[in-house]
Amino acid sequence: MKDLRAEFIKAATWHGTLDEAEALLAQHPELRGGDIHTAAILGDDRAVQRLLAEDPNRATATSPPYGGDALNYLGLSKYLRLEPERTPGFLRAATALLDAGADPNTGFWTTGQFPERETALYGAAGVAHHAALTRLLLERGADPNDGEAVYHSPETGDNAAMKLLVETGKVTPENLSLMLIRKHDWHDYEGVKYLLERGVDPNWGGKRGWNPLHHAIARNNKRKRDHPFRRNHDADAGFNRCGKR
Repeated sequence: MKDLRAEFIKAATWHGTLDEAEALLAQHPELRGGDIHTAAILGDDRAVQRLLAEDPNRATATSPPYGGDALNYLGLSKYLRLEPERTPGFLRAATALLDAGADPNTGFWTTGQFPERETALYGAAGVAHHAALTRLLLERGADPNDGEAVYHSPETGDNAAMKLLVETGKVTPENLSLMLIRKHDWHDYEGVKYLLERGVDPNWGGKRGWNPLHHAIARNNKRKRDHPFRRNHDADAGFNRCGKR
């Protein structure tokens, strides 16, 4: 027998369109609002508040298919990413969950050869690139050094969510360097310029031994490697370590 809730959660989170999720809701309207996980995914703050009033423990209850809680699935919701008109409801629902005890650093582990921890902050900053929810989670204690949020928040031309991570002042030099490298991947001159002007060190090789300028050259990002900040960068640093000579 199919678990329709789990099927809907899978269809309504992460990347892709809403087609499958909407088809499930059309066939099974009972999925709307009757469960805290599906209500959170839909940004239905009234249903979330009602369900929490009935049982505050629902704030931390987990659900298949991934073992996430309501806030976790809310952050990864396709509706959050694709239907910005729902933003006020999502923010009220997230606030209610946090007030009821949800962990701002909530996340679940994927399975397979390379497991990753997928958090609400990753969903907000790295999937939806949703500045308002990113801000709320950070204000309530989410860790801006969340690995997936750091890696994926630069994957857009809209840098608002990434900037919120940076402007906490808590992101490590290693992670700031990674953000700069990822901006090169996206050929985003303005994003690179912002990070450099915030003081991100273009010489930082960290554990990788591969720094942002090397990455700009590898990605053929001429505008980035010719940026005025290049005068502060040793272009040869690390090339021996990287096997480039």
